[in-house]
Amino acid sequence: MYRGKDTKNKYLFNVDIMVEGYSNGIALESLLHSLNQEKFLDYEVKSGIELGQLIRSVLTEVSLKDQIHDNRDEASKEQAVSSDQQNDQKEAATRKINSLRADHNASKKKAALTADNQRLSQLKHSEDKISLSFLGVLDSYKTNNTLVRLTILKGKGIKISIPCRILNYEEATDSLTVYHVDEKIVYQFRLTEVDDLSVNA
Repeated sequence: MYRGKDTKNKYLFNVDIMVEGYSNGIALESLLHSLNQEKFLDYEVKSGIELGQLIRSVLTEVSLKDQIHDNRDEASKEQAVSSDQQNDQKEAATRKINSLRADHNASKKKAALTADNQRLSQLKHSEDKISLSFLGVLDSYKTNNTLVRLTILKGKGIKISIPCRILNYEEATDSLTVYHVDEKIVYQFRLTEVDDLSVNA
């Protein structure tokens, strides 16, 4: 059966990506930012997230101590009771421990998710502050008609250095429009292509 050229299919790839960063959270933020910049229909980060580990370890220690204490209490009670009552108490204790484990696991997951969400929110907030200050600098250069030098990263590691003046920045498309003062041509770049921005003296 022939498929037309206009028919698009969907494909699923499993990929391991190594991202460099000062911490797992910053590397995760960088990865998510990069994935959101591309035209992917959807993605799922299956492993590598190390947020909330301290909370998990503390909750595990508390859970183990509680279980040991509960087991000691149950053992001392069982010694004083007949064998029929011991069986009944063992079953009740098992149900109680299973119930406590289920409650503990649910609260542990909730606490881990809350901590992860708070950390991601803090990272997003700090990214927004950096973004706002950078946008202020761009607006200042645009308003003052300042001559700047942009270093642009093109495909395959190629860098281009451009003496230019900033004409416009569109936040919706993340694009920067500049006027090349030597070539007298207007260029438009995505902000992700900008490697360096310096003021020409």
